[in-house]
Amino acid sequence: MFNMANALPQSLAPGVGGFLLASLGGGTDFTALLVVALVAAVLGAVLTMFIRGVK
Repeated sequence: MFNMANALPQSLAPGVGGFLLASLGGGTDFTALLVVALVAAVLGAVLTMFIRGVK
């Protein structure tokens, strides 16, 4: 499970990033890609605060 949690984002990021650049960024504008990365980082940080401990 731990290995899957580490490998899945690295597998999905190129596809999602390519889609964002092609559809929203026009191929050369990285603004949409950076905004999505910012939202994902903030969401991950907020959700991490709610982890109480490991059983």
